[in-house]
Amino acid sequence: MDPEVAATIEELEAEIKRNQEENKEKWKYNWFKDATDINFWEFKYKNKEIITWFEVYEDDTTWDHLADKLGLIYQEIKNCWKHNGGYPTRAVLGRLEEKAEKKDMTLREVLEVLEELGQHDVLDCVPWEEGMKLFKKGTQKIEVLTQGSADEGEPTSPRVSPSPRENPSRIILDAKILMVFASDARTEAMRVVHQLRNPLTSRGKVGVLLLTDPDNYIVARQLTIEGCNSIHKWFKQVNFVVPVLSPKFLLQIQNRDDDNTNKEEKLYNRFVYRLLLDHYVSRGSKNLKCRPLYPVEFSRQVLQSELVKDNGLLMMLWKCSSEESVEEFAKIITNEVRQRRR
Repeated sequence: MDPEVAATIEELEAEIKRNQEENKEKWKYNWFKDATDINFWEFKYKNKEIITWFEVYEDDTTWDHLADKLGLIYQEIKNCWKHNGGYPTRAVLGRLEEKAEKKDMTLREVLEVLEELGQHDVLDCVPWEEGMKLFKKGTQKIEVLTQGSADEGEPTSPRVSPSPRENPSRIILDAKILMVFASDARTEAMRVVHQLRNPLTSRGKVGVLLLTDPDNYIVARQLTIEGCNSIHKWFKQVNFVVPVLSPKFLLQIQNRDDDNTNKEEKLYNRFVYRLLLDHYVSRGSKNLKCRPLYPVEFSRQVLQSELVKDNGLLMMLWKCSSEESVEEFAKIITNEVRQRRR
């Protein structure tokens, strides 16, 4: 071998070794020891939103490897592939919870399997330590999540403004919404957002929060720091969540979108939709939160979708085909909010 080539290879190997050592130091999870005596299933029920965030995040990784390491056999994992409703990690946890031998599974066991699989992003992005503090205190809600629920008529003060340039403290809003959408509907969604924030009639002011708003650096910063808690806090603060239904959005919430160009968009949309589903079930299948729209260009794909036709959350949808239809939609949601406040 050429001496120069050999020297280069040796330098590369040394650099790889240094990087491995640095990563090993970086990924020392000393806090794992505090999870030794925490039953995973008890943790799960006291930290539902955190586990939902974990499930959505894990769905986009090698969740089947996690299932294998935690003790599911091939046929059980295969069933989780086939029957998961778009949320395979939730299906895996459901299977594990049914097993008598797993009733004492600890949180530490799960965390160590994630580390063994090299899923450091899941360990870093899910607020495990915060959930552990909650568990140790024996409370039911993390402080950052104890905001009033708008759909239950409690007082709220969310940072939801009609436009990024206006001061929210000077604006009285008649309704507050969180709008989510996929990239194929962005143009139409932003048109609707602009009109909702700038009414053409006297129907009232609507504040719109976007998770992917390039002009709102506060939202972007909060999502970077604590995505799970921030989204759940905003979810509780707004009156309604408005998904803009499109082919890509429907694929994302079913975990069938293989496009990884915007992982954050898919993660946020799936998490918000899962929160909507859980909220819907907890209210006895009453849809108090979700008010979907769809662009006219996607009418056929949306209206013929089996997910939409058979879904109590998405059946009551509105076509945003014109300025008049958007104004009518805004009028409906502002009136509904006023009725709840009486």
